[in-house]
Amino acid sequence: MKPYKDYHSYNYMKIYLHDTLSKEDKLLEDRDIKMYVCGLTPYDDAHIGHARNFVVFDVLKRLLLYDGRKVFHMQNVTDVEDKIIKRANERGEDALKLAEHYQKLATELMDKLNVLRADIYPKVSEHIPDIIHMVEVLQEKGYAYETETGVYYSVSKFADYGKLSGQSLEEIRGGYRIEPDPTKRDSADFALWKKDCSGPCWDSPWGKGRPGWHIECSAMSLKYAPEGLTIHGGARDLIFPHHENEIAQSEAYMEKPFAKIWVHSGLLTIDGKKMSKSLGNFITLKDALEKWKPMVLRLFFLSAHYSKPLDINEEALKAAEETYNKLNSTYKLLLSLDGDGNTRANELQEERTAFLSALAHNLNLPEALAHVHKASSIINKHGSALDKWSVKIAKLLFDEFQFIFGVAFEGSSSSDKEKLLLDLMKRFRDELRGKKLYELSDKLRDELGNIGYVIMDGKEGTEIRPK
Repeated sequence: MKPYKDYHSYNYMKIYLHDTLSKEDKLLEDRDIKMYVCGLTPYDDAHIGHARNFVVFDVLKRLLLYDGRKVFHMQNVTDVEDKIIKRANERGEDALKLAEHYQKLATELMDKLNVLRADIYPKVSEHIPDIIHMVEVLQEKGYAYETETGVYYSVSKFADYGKLSGQSLEEIRGGYRIEPDPTKRDSADFALWKKDCSGPCWDSPWGKGRPGWHIECSAMSLKYAPEGLTIHGGARDLIFPHHENEIAQSEAYMEKPFAKIWVHSGLLTIDGKKMSKSLGNFITLKDALEKWKPMVLRLFFLSAHYSKPLDINEEALKAAEETYNKLNSTYKLLLSLDGDGNTRANELQEERTAFLSALAHNLNLPEALAHVHKASSIINKHGSALDKWSVKIAKLLFDEFQFIFGVAFEGSSSSDKEKLLLDLMKRFRDELRGKKLYELSDKLRDELGNIGYVIMDGKEGTEIRPK
């Protein structure tokens, strides 16, 4: 049995994620992560399908942060889009103000679910020059053409079109059910710029208009990650056409791969059917949070593998509530133990190792949760008979679970949470210094100093305390 100090929270794990493009599990080699997750088109209240998607990517982000990686998280706000304009015109409201209203409400609700905020929320309306520039470059390179209705991307010019969704161009052409724009050269071509001023519109080289949907995400992500993305994420229903079109226009523009790994979350369903506003079978996040505790709802979202569909029903939510109550009870017991009994450290360490391993292998949430349950059973069975090393390892596992899953137990007071965070930061900084990553360790020191903490470096390691 190794001494407790050798069980580090920051293990520099080998993290594998399933890449939708290559159809393989890929090793995430980068330590400086540029992650772009498609955000809301805020024309109505956010629903729980949105919440499941954002909670999944929040756990991925937390795992990367836990592993000591630097994460720059971008989540766009599509505030210029057909649905927003239609809704605003129906209500006689300003489209941009309507979008801002619903985005603000959604962000506040995600806060209740303990979703960490993105580093930046780029709005389409604030990046029109970047979008125009990208369309101009695509036109100069021969990938785009202008008609009387707009500027369109010529999919036949991009040799690999369809590689993300696995469809041939013939299949894509045959899949269109709406009357195509007669000015387009190909029914599969998509709009980069629309000569339409039914809502917000801007001057451009092609006259007044507004961007098409797909070009918005490409231009905004490349604005903040010009060399490309490490991870591009979103819900599974965005694979085609949105992400397929993002790849086509971005790689034509960049002349190199746009994203290293494409990660897609499964959809939330009701009675096996996709939840969506268009089908009228959605549950707003606000309504769900009025009925269920935020942490119970969050745990429900994490009860299935992130890439699989998750069907919502009363029975599943009650099961999540029982799980939360059981683990919360175990955590309260754990906080009361002083460790005067016998050792179960090896058993608990095995569960902790298996917990982290499950997360590192394509974010296997159900398997990771199962190992927390096994550890919980050991703690509940032996209780005060656990020795101090067993208690320390058990507390570490539960702290890691709370941080990575983002599920806060009621047994942890605000002071407990602050102590947990500072302890994690202390161990992380010691690990950085041990690996001679002084620039990163100094940056962490400076960031903690900005929020009121002083770091003291001594022979025994790092000490962090309020100023």
